[in-house]
This record gives sequence, C-alpha cells and structure tokens, in this order.
Amino acid sequence: MVVDLFRANQNFYSKNKWLKFLALEWMLQNMVLTVSLMIRNNMYVSWHALAYKRLGVYVFIALTFIGLITMLIKIFRAKSFFYLIRVNAWAALIIMCGVCSVNWDIFIAKYNVEFHDGAQLDTDFLLKLSPKAYPYILDRMDKVVSQIEAHEYNP
Repeated sequence: MVVDLFRANQNFYSKNKWLKFLALEWMLQNMVLTVSLMIRNNMYVSWHALAYKRLGVYVFIALTFIGLITMLIKIFRAKSFFYLIRVNAWAALIIMCGVCSVNWDIFIAKYNVEFHDGAQLDTDFLLKLSPKAYPYILDRMDKVVSQIEAHEYNP
C-alpha cells in the first residue's frame, strides 16, 4: 500500500524522486480503474435500472476517487498520515450526510419509470420500495404497463 511506502521520513526525504514517480503511476492506474468501474456501473444501470446497491457502488467510487486524490496530495505536498485520515474522514462524513438527505425510494422509482430506455423494469422491485414511492408509480402506470408488455414479447 502506498501509505506504507511513505511512512516515517520517506515522504520528506529529498531523494525520493523515483519513489514519487512510481507512486504517481500506480495512483493514475487506480484512477483509470475507478473510471472504468464507473463506466461499467453506468452500463449496468442502463440495462438493469437503478437499485440500492448500484447507488452504493457510486458512493464507493466517489470515496475511492477522493481517497486517491488525497493520497496524491499527501505524497507530492509532503503531508502527514494524519492529514490523509482527517480529510478522508471529512469527505466520507459529507458524502454520507448527502446520501442520507435524499429519499432514495422516490428517486429510484422516478428514474426507473422515466428513464427506462432499454432497461428491464422490475415491477417486483418497485413494489418493494417504500409506500412513499407508490403515488408516483401509480400516476405513471401507463409507462409501467407499456414497459412490462414490451419485455414480455422481447425474448
């Protein structure tokens, strides 16, 4: 792990140019993998619609990307391990507070009914959402029924 590579005085050592270069390469590779995961999750959502765990993957991706950026800041600006823990903890707290402020059942129902372009609409999942989402689903029952009929005849 990169944190182990930059413990003690290694982060403040004047001749650690190659170590920093290799760490940068490794971090950039991880950022590419994170973007790849985002693209794959977007493709999965576009085909299978939105669900709680798919939203959780987005939160995980955001926290991972923030962690990679703060690790780069730690390495190239000679910050301490405490800086890394403090900034990432604040980022996690802010993201979790933001996640808790959204009614995800209504958001999922709206997204799955309105933006179902090619996605399979899982009516059983929609019925498992909280009753707060039911009025929205019932108001757009024509779209739900048309989506169900479209997938019944699609092999």
